[in-house]
Amino acid sequence: MDTGLDTRLHDDVALAEIDLYTDVLIAAGEADAPLTLEELDQVLGLLPPSPEPAPPPRAPHREKAPVPWRFPR
Repeated sequence: MDTGLDTRLHDDVALAEIDLYTDVLIAAGEADAPLTLEELDQVLGLLPPSPEPAPPPRAPHREKAPVPWRFPR
C-alpha cells in the first residue's frame, strides 16, 4: 500500500526532542530518588554540569619532632 509519504523526510525538531527525552529517562533511571528541578535543568543542558565532588581532605602533614640534643658517643 503506497501512502505517498516520503519516508526520507526527517523532522530535526522531533529528533532533538527525542534525544532530550532519552537523556532525561537515562538520568531518572540512574538516580536513587526523583530528579530535582536543578538536576533536570542540568540533564537538559540548561545549567552547566555540576563540579566533580572534592576529594576527601588529606591528613595534615606532620613535621617530625625535633630530635633532642644528645651527648656524642
